[in-house]
Formats: sequence, structure tokens, C-alpha cells
Amino acid sequence: MSGLVNRHTKAVSSLVFACMLLAAIPFAQSQTLTVLYRFSGGREGSDPQGGLIQDSLGTLYGTATHGNHNEACNGWGCGVVYKFDPQTGEETVLHSFAGGSDGEYPYGSLVMDMQGNLYGTTQQGGAKDLGIVYKLDALGNETILHSFSGGADGQYPMAGLTPDSAGNLYGTTFGGGTFNCGTIFRVTSSGQETVAHSFAGGTDGANPTASLTRDNGGNFYGTTEFGGLNSLGSIFQLSASGTEWLLFSFDGSQGAMPLAGLLRDESGNLFGTTTMGGEGRGVVFEVDSSGRLVLAQSLTNEFGALPSGTLVRAANGSIYGTAVQGGNYGTGTIFELSPTRGLRLVYTFDSPFGIGYPVSGLTLGQSGVLYGTAANGGFHLAGGIFEIQP
Repeated sequence: MSGLVNRHTKAVSSLVFACMLLAAIPFAQSQTLTVLYRFSGGREGSDPQGGLIQDSLGTLYGTATHGNHNEACNGWGCGVVYKFDPQTGEETVLHSFAGGSDGEYPYGSLVMDMQGNLYGTTQQGGAKDLGIVYKLDALGNETILHSFSGGADGQYPMAGLTPDSAGNLYGTTFGGGTFNCGTIFRVTSSGQETVAHSFAGGTDGANPTASLTRDNGGNFYGTTEFGGLNSLGSIFQLSASGTEWLLFSFDGSQGAMPLAGLLRDESGNLFGTTTMGGEGRGVVFEVDSSGRLVLAQSLTNEFGALPSGTLVRAANGSIYGTAVQGGNYGTGTIFELSPTRGLRLVYTFDSPFGIGYPVSGLTLGQSGVLYGTAANGGFHLAGGIFEIQP
């Protein structure tokens, strides 16, 4: 699977394919999914594990973890940044990573500024092969804003970036920092990096893998895969003044080991998923602003298994998410959490005949359609881009 979901390269073994596949009773799809594009695995990229963003013209932008075959990256290629026109079906590679100081393996989603510049991270590459923060202008010219050293500044950024009101970019690293348990960092537009918080492990949390969520007051919220009171992951808040504290610790029964970021509503409630816990297939949860668990819905193999993407709220008020595995064919699902209907299966992927293994979450488009990527399947087993109407 060309390193599918190998998001913990050189850091820790991936948890996303830890579950055994189980057979499921066939069932009809409740909604129709349209495959917009299938990657070839060559120069145009393969194994897209990051989510998509959309500009004002409707163009989608994303990253593919591999592609542009390069022997510097185990022959699979070091990854690409691409744009995609949903109307014409045309994909354009904006930048191909070459490995080494240029960066390699972009797992996270992108963020765009008002001038059309794109910003992102690669998990490896850079001066010490520990990851970079990069900028691409509208023509695809790359500027490396920061190359991680593995010391106090962190190492192995695995997620996308979140801007603040001043244009600074905040992100997380899986390792490094003062205690080698990961960091929250800030990078200015000129490339100056500052560590906002070093995770200490234990009750402080350890090893964040997801991007941050920002509220209107400048506070950031996120998850750690490990740490917390039970060493099974945590939810944390970083205040606008730079103070970090633990909001919630997972104990296994209501979830464990979250890889995804958080969805925050207007009331301050936080929605997310864990890859493990519950009945063993992961959990969809809601935690209120005080850190109290409101909902812990265990996934079953029918609804999906091992969700690793951030949830999204559609215009109809329902929350939608993806699961990497489970479903009728074991290659992932799309599910809905409705205020009136509870948890509902929306679609089950059928890779390798179609596409499958949706690692990232869904993106709400301008027209209300949901866009997403699947990391495998298709004609070349390289993944694809899809849309589905809520």
C-alpha cells in the first residue's frame, strides 16, 4: 500500500492498521459517492493522507504523501502538493518534494493566506531529516520557513498548520521538545520558530499528531495520542496567553489514542474521534467546554474502524467523519452523527475496485458538498479524490 498510513515513520509504529479486518454483512449504500480523480502513483502523487482545502474559485488543494518517484524516499517518491479543479477533473502538481533539505512525506493538510500562498509541513526531510515547515507561492515556488532540529524546537510534524489573527502559524510535533514528548510551536511569516509548549508526558499529555483548532478568543485546542491520566491520550487547551492545561483524559472505555483534531461548535463543545477504545474500533466523542464527557459513541465494524480524520459539520447540522477501516469491505467508511438520528452509516468504501482507506477527514465545499481523499485503491492503487452530498 505504498506506506499507507505510515504516519509514525521513525517515531513509533502506526496504530491505524492495528485492528484485524472482520467480515460484515452486505448492505446497500445510503448515499452516492462520486470519485472525481484517481492518482496514478507517478509524478502526480499517490497515497493522499491529508485533507483538502478550497479557495474562493472552488479549486481544491491537498498533499500526497508519496509520488514523483524518487529513490531518496525508498523508491515511492517524497510526496507532492497539488491543486485540483472539481469542474474539469484536472490535477496540477504545484511542488514535488525531493527529500533531503527540501522535505519529504507531507501528511498534513494545507492552509492558505489572503495572497494565495500555501503553508504546510513534512514529517521528515530538512537539515536533520526531522521535518520542515514550508511555504509555496501561487506559482509553486517553495520557501522553507523552518527545519526542525530534534531539540527543544521539536521533531516530526505530522499535521497541518493553524493561523492566528496576526498571521502566525501554529502546529504540533510528535517528538522533540524539552521532554521529547512533542511540542506546540509557532512560526512567523518570516520563519522564526518559537515553542509555545513542550509536552512533559504523564498528565500533561504526550505526542500530538493532529492540527490545532482555534476559537475567536485566540485559544487553541488539540489532542495528544498518548499521555493524560491514563496514558491513553488527552485533550488540551492552549490559552491565548500561552498557558496549556489538560481538559480531558481518555480511559479506554470512552476512547483511547486520538489521532484526529477537534471540531468546536459555537457553545465551546469539542467533537472528535479516537482510533482505539470503546468496543475496540474507536469512539466518536463530545466533550463540553468544562472538560465533561457528553458523548462517547463506540464504533462497530459496520460503522467503521480506527477513525483518524477530523470531523466536519455540514449545513444540515449533522457531523460527518471517516473511518480508515471497517465497513462492508474493510476499507473504510463515511459516517454521520445526527442530532436526531444518532450515528448512521453514510457510505462504505470498496477498495481495491474503487478507492478506500480515507485517512483524513472531510472538507465542506462552498456548494455544501463534502470533499475527501482516500489513500488507496483506484486503477493504480494510489488513492483518489471524491465528493459526496450530505
